[in-house]
Amino acid sequence: MTGRARPARPSRDPKARPGARSTGLALEPLRPAAAAALLAWSLLLLLAPPASNGFWAVNGLRSLPTYPALAVLGAALASALPALLCWRGRWRLLAIPLALTLSFALREHTHFLGDTHLRIRALGVAGVTLDASSFASLTARLHAAPLDLAVNVMMPLLLESFGMPVLSAVSCVSAVLACLYFAGIWRATGFLAVALENRLALAWALALTGTLEALAGYPESGGLMAVTAIWWGAEMLAPLDRPRQALRLSLALLAALLSHRLALALLAPHLWRLLRATVAGDRAPVRRPALVLAAAALALAVAVSILSGAAGRLHGDLEDLFDTLRAGGWRGAAPSDIANTLALVAPLAILAPVLAGGATVAAFLRQPAAQWIAIAAAPLLAALVWLFPLGQEGLGALRDWDANILLGSILVIAAGAFLAPLPAATLRTVLAATTPVLALGALGWVAANANPETVTRRAIVLAVEPSTLTPPQQSAVFAWLGQRAMDQRRPDLAAPRYEQAFALNPNPRLSVLAAEAWLLSGDLSGARRSLAAARARSLTPELTREVEQLEAGVARAAGDSAAAAPAYR
Repeated sequence: MTGRARPARPSRDPKARPGARSTGLALEPLRPAAAAALLAWSLLLLLAPPASNGFWAVNGLRSLPTYPALAVLGAALASALPALLCWRGRWRLLAIPLALTLSFALREHTHFLGDTHLRIRALGVAGVTLDASSFASLTARLHAAPLDLAVNVMMPLLLESFGMPVLSAVSCVSAVLACLYFAGIWRATGFLAVALENRLALAWALALTGTLEALAGYPESGGLMAVTAIWWGAEMLAPLDRPRQALRLSLALLAALLSHRLALALLAPHLWRLLRATVAGDRAPVRRPALVLAAAALALAVAVSILSGAAGRLHGDLEDLFDTLRAGGWRGAAPSDIANTLALVAPLAILAPVLAGGATVAAFLRQPAAQWIAIAAAPLLAALVWLFPLGQEGLGALRDWDANILLGSILVIAAGAFLAPLPAATLRTVLAATTPVLALGALGWVAANANPETVTRRAIVLAVEPSTLTPPQQSAVFAWLGQRAMDQRRPDLAAPRYEQAFALNPNPRLSVLAAEAWLLSGDLSGARRSLAAARARSLTPELTREVEQLEAGVARAAGDSAAAAPAYR
C-alpha cells in the first residue's frame, strides 16, 4: 500500500536536529549562572525555616522528622540516575512505582489542603445512601465539574460498593490519574526534539513539581486538572498533520473543559494555535476541520455543564468575586505567596531560563509554542495575583495551592520547550544537576503533607504566627485544628479551637461545634457559653435542632451531676 509521506515525529530520531546525536556518558560543565542558581535553590530548600509562613512551599524537607527527611534526600540523589545513565524509554519503570508510592504510601490523609475533608465526608455519606438525588446534591455541594464528578466521585463510590474503604478507593483512582499524568508528560517530550538518551531524564524533571501532591490520594479535582492540562499541552505541541491529530487535540480540550471551569482560559491559546501558531508539519487541510472540532468540543462542554448543573457554579464564582470586591476584601496576593506558589507548581520554569542561557531563551521566544503558552499563562498569572486571594471563599495560598495547577502544567510545558534545544551533552548535564534539586522540593512538599504531625505543626504556625491570611481564612485553620483534635479524641483541646474560629468568623455552626466539644469534655459552663453565642446569631432550622439537642444534653448532664453529688444536712 502506498500513500503520501508524513513528516517524521521530531523526537523519534536522535538526528532530528543538530546536537541531538548520542554522546554516550559525556557531560559538560555547567554555566556559572546555572550552577549559582541551582546552588541558591538547594540552599533555600535545605535551610528554609520550618516554622515560617513566608516559606510554606519550600520548607517541606526542613519540616519533616529526621528519618523521613533522610528518605527524601536519598530519593532526591537517586533522581539524577536517568540523566547520568542515559536511560532510554522504559518510562513505565519509573512512572508506575512512583504513582503507587504517591497514591498509597504518601497520600494526604489529614485533609488540611483544599476542600479534601468535605469530599471525603461526602463520599462516605453517599456511599451509604446512593441514589439520583444524592448525585445532584454532590454536584452542588462539591462544585464538581462533570468529568470531575465522574472520575473523583463516582469511581470511588463504585469501588466502595465492592467493599473497599473510601480512602483506599480514592487512592486507587489517584494512582490511575498519576499514570495518565506521567504518560502525558512522556507524550509531550516526544514533540520537543530531544535526544533519545535524554528524553526520559527530561520527562522525569518535568514531573518533579509540587503538582505531584494532587496525585497523592487527593480526592479534589487537582489531579484530574493536571492530567487533562498536560495532555492538552502535549497535543498542542504536536503537528496538525492528519485528521486524527485534530480529533486528539479537540478531545484534549473537551476533557479539560469538563474537568474544571478554569480550563476556559485554554480557549484563547487553543484558537491561536489553530489560526496563527503554525509548527513544522502542520497541513492547512487539517487546520480547518480542527476549528470545527474545537467549536464542537466547546458546545458539547457547555451543554453537558448545563445539564449537570455545573454551569451554575461559574455564575456563583462571579458573584463571589464581586461580593468580595464590594466588601473591600479583594486584594492582591502577597509577594511571598506568589513566589511560593510558583516555586511549588513550576520550579523548573523559574530555573529554565537561567539553565538554558540567553541564546536559548531568545530562540524559544521565536517558537510558535511560545505564543500560545504566553496567551495561556497570562490570565492564569493574573488570577494568581488578583482573583485567588479571596477573603470569604478562599482558604489562603497554602491551602488553596491547587487552584494554580493549570498554570503550573502550562509552565511545565514551557520549561520543556526551553531546555529541549540544548545540545545533548549540555542538556544531560543540566538534567543531572537539576533533578535532585527539583526532587528535594517536590518530594519534601508531598512527604510533609503525608506526615500528620508535620501537618499539625504547620497548621498551628499558620494559625498563630503572622501570615497573609484574612480573618475568615484564619478561622478556617482554627476550625481544622478543632476537627483534628476531635479526631484524636481530645474534645478539651478542640473546644477552644472552635471558639477561636468563631471569634474570627462568627458563623454559628462553629459555636455549635465548640458547645459539642465542651459537652463531651464535661465542661458544662463552656457548653452553655457557646450555645448562648450560637443563639445570638441567626440560625437555620437544622442548626436550631442541633442547638436544642445540645441544650437537652447539657441539662441531662447537669441533672446527673446533681444526682451524683453528696447530700449534706
